Amino acid sequence: MLVAAVDPMVRLVNLTQMLLEAASPLTLREIDERLEGMSGSPEARRKVFERAKSDLRGLGIPIEAVQLHSGDVGYTINPAALVLDVSLTEQESVALASALAMVRVEGRPPSDLAGKLGYILSGNSSAFIDLNRPELVGVMYEAAIKAKVVRFRYSGTVRNLEIYQISSRWGRWYVTGKDEARNSVRTFRVDRISGSIEIIADSHYHRPNWENKDRPLGEQAWFVDEDNLKIAKVKVNETDAKVIRSSGLASSMLVGDDGFWECEFVFSEESGLRAFFFELSSLPKIIFPKELREDFYRWIDATQKRYQEERCLNWDAENFFPAEGGVESRRQGHRVSRLNGLENAKGRFSLLTRLLPVLQSQSEMSISKLALSFGIDKPHLISLLETAATCGLPPYTPDTLFEIFVDVENDKVFVDVDSKLALPRKISYIDALVFRFSASVISTYLKGESDTLNSALSKLQAALIGEEDARELVSVGISSSPQLDVVRECIAKNRAVKIEYFSQSSKKIKLWELEPIQVFVRDGHFYLSARVVESRERRTFRASRILSVKEGRANNELAEMDETEPAQPLAVSKDTEYAYLEVDKSGLRQLELIAPSYLTILDCQDDRWLVSLPVVSGKWLNTTLLKVGPHGVLVGNEDLKADFRRVIDELASD
Repeated sequence: MLVAAVDPMVRLVNLTQMLLEAASPLTLREIDERLEGMSGSPEARRKVFERAKSDLRGLGIPIEAVQLHSGDVGYTINPAALVLDVSLTEQESVALASALAMVRVEGRPPSDLAGKLGYILSGNSSAFIDLNRPELVGVMYEAAIKAKVVRFRYSGTVRNLEIYQISSRWGRWYVTGKDEARNSVRTFRVDRISGSIEIIADSHYHRPNWENKDRPLGEQAWFVDEDNLKIAKVKVNETDAKVIRSSGLASSMLVGDDGFWECEFVFSEESGLRAFFFELSSLPKIIFPKELREDFYRWIDATQKRYQEERCLNWDAENFFPAEGGVESRRQGHRVSRLNGLENAKGRFSLLTRLLPVLQSQSEMSISKLALSFGIDKPHLISLLETAATCGLPPYTPDTLFEIFVDVENDKVFVDVDSKLALPRKISYIDALVFRFSASVISTYLKGESDTLNSALSKLQAALIGEEDARELVSVGISSSPQLDVVRECIAKNRAVKIEYFSQSSKKIKLWELEPIQVFVRDGHFYLSARVVESRERRTFRASRILSVKEGRANNELAEMDETEPAQPLAVSKDTEYAYLEVDKSGLRQLELIAPSYLTILDCQDDRWLVSLPVVSGKWLNTTLLKVGPHGVLVGNEDLKADFRRVIDELASD
């Protein structure tokens, strides 16, 4: 008997359907008899089944093997492992969809998460997260919720940790808890963990009511340890006084008879305060303490000496290349990989299972909108939907197939699928962490928590783990600005804004009239993307450097603007010049704080790293080099070196 060839994706869908809907586990013989397209020798059919089983498990759909009374092995899929059993109110659904619309993880569109819940989102995400090593963060979150000890390698040492809190600060993830070997509370940066993380299955601990849970990581990089606080007094000019006053970072400010301002800072981490001083328009005069002033100029002298000696390792110049690790190239590469993933059955099955809950909840949708939301082109989507229309249950007659009708001419798809595959998908621990993060972003942005959103998150959390809400486990710190309130209102009302802005590129305060487009988060900071009224060009402004905002004229054009890709913090294009630096571990950590999304590590030898950064402006680069100080040196470009030497020589002579 001839058996028609079956698309491998269809076989995956039909197998999943069959095991989900079966009243009892099915043996391999029963699967052979019922699954369309199974042919060849028993060994060949077993290989097909084992491959399908492996693909499904890799996609988070575990096929369980159980021993039957007959002695045979039966196979089943527990719907609870696939379907999200949660009932949200209409208000909770709206709040959750709004949160998802704000967040994008590692370039992944929010539709990937929303699709699991049956939502379709339109417009651009206005908040972004860099989840470095997301698989590690997800494991940490799972272990913390279950109160299980984790084991990992950090700085060459194996650590056993009872997790108290997972924190996001300055665009990075940290985990804080009790280090069992040291019997003390320690904080670790997640992306510096070597290798994988093991959850110790037979472990358990009681998470304490940790009153000082936010102590290890403060809002500012120089305010880290409340037990080691110091006071600094400095004098600054009027321009820098405006910057400091707007940011609210100084504990006190007084203007003197000479027109200069005396500012007082509370700090514990000298390196962070020093980096902030380098961002100002001119170096402040450090009045107190004497040790801080001496250390500050010792840093400048050591940096000057580093560039006089210019000792570098022997890097292979032929391997220098324009850094392609920036955000835009990652996003482009991600789009390509999504399309390439559709070339195999596993990738197409994965996309279909994300599409079905959305299609089922809408019944009728625009093909174009669906393609845009899921980041694929229409021909691929149409082909996938038409193939999906051939899926179903035995005996694969028209009444048992998926009801999917694709109307290409009218750009419509109509769906009525009676299948557990079309129900909302169960979320993962990484998904739950993203939901928590998005709620924190919204709370910061809107200046208050949403009870409705928190209610929805609690239900999702309970559906995931069957335990009480674990909201206190996640702490998110984002550098914001009180000026965002006016900006947000003007975006909602389609009005222009007039801002005072301190530019890191020019070290000056400038006045801008802007048409605000969106507010987004990147690397732990809020940014405003806007169109300049005079030039019509699109620019990005860091919220913490906006000194004042006034509502401007009405602008109805904003409502009609085409949706575009979200803006980026640094203006990097294909023509941007790159600087190459040799840095030690301290220099690398400083660069990871300054521009983690744009830093590319090219090579490493003898505890030195060769890295590249885009030169968005000469002053921005020189400020960055001052922050790195003696822990790094430019390699190659003599013009950039000469310019920085001039800057550091002037500072050293003051």
